[in-house]
Amino acid sequence: MKFLDAPLMFSLAFQVVERISEFDAQCVANTAWAYACLKITDQRLMEAVGEYVVNRTATFAPQGLANTAWAFGTLGIRRKPLLDAIAEAAVNCSGFTS
Repeated sequence: MKFLDAPLMFSLAFQVVERISEFDAQCVANTAWAYACLKITDQRLMEAVGEYVVNRTATFAPQGLANTAWAFGTLGIRRKPLLDAIAEAAVNCSGFTS
């Protein structure tokens, strides 16, 4: 059985936006991933996530950046500054391998 409490998820998103500065990189990536898995697009949340990633890219593990990029792509949200920051991190990070 699949159950989604949309009002709860939007309330949680509001709290995340208000407190995102208290989150670490993995929490931010996991939050974006979870909302994408549930196909919930909260613009304020995703804008806050995008800004967080752009300003703190160096604190993310490659997996967190990949999950965040996947979340934005899955939700159909295109943020050039975010994608540029993730691309630059991928080029400069030895943690990304082919």
